[in-house]
Amino acid sequence: MCMDFLINESQLNYLVESENSEKFTRNMKQLNSFTVNLVNKAKRIFGLNFKFLITWGPVIGGFVGPLDKYIRDNYLEFSEDSIILITLGIACTYFYQNKKETKKLYEQIEKEGLVSFFEEMLLKSKQLKDSFISFMESLNLTLGTTVEMIHYSFLIPIINDLQQVAHGATNIASASKIIVERLITSGVVLITSQTLIDVISKILKRFKK
Repeated sequence: MCMDFLINESQLNYLVESENSEKFTRNMKQLNSFTVNLVNKAKRIFGLNFKFLITWGPVIGGFVGPLDKYIRDNYLEFSEDSIILITLGIACTYFYQNKKETKKLYEQIEKEGLVSFFEEMLLKSKQLKDSFISFMESLNLTLGTTVEMIHYSFLIPIINDLQQVAHGATNIASASKIIVERLITSGVVLITSQTLIDVISKILKRFKK
């Protein structure tokens, strides 16, 4: 996901007004839709109820979405149903505490003969998590624990966009506020504006160097 323009001081107002300024909003809505669709398919196909995960829609979409794409691009032999079980299993590993429902999911994964592949993808997810957490820690952010940091996973798919913004922006503060306005406008980002502005600002400064 790369923006097809760079931002400088004279373009900041244009960013707010143009269709391209909606890209951050659309990204968040798409991440949320990914999670909603995943939960709904699991319910319809397997009778598994993980509706609570929708609360973390863009977070789960940001973290599991790239893994979903990785599987689809590299493991064509797996069916849609199998991919649903694997990605849902990864989401539940990090974001769901209901042991009873999670046990049902793991039992379904075992029933479908997907345990080995699930463990392989779980390792991939750990690598993604560790890489993201290391990046966030490098920003010297005071976001609390590792568990709390992973709640910013909705940023993963837009890192390239943020990098493009940083390379062209001459006013990091203004650019950060505009980006956060776009993210909050999506209606699915639960983090407060000021906290998110601080995070985005530090990311832009990091890429600006």
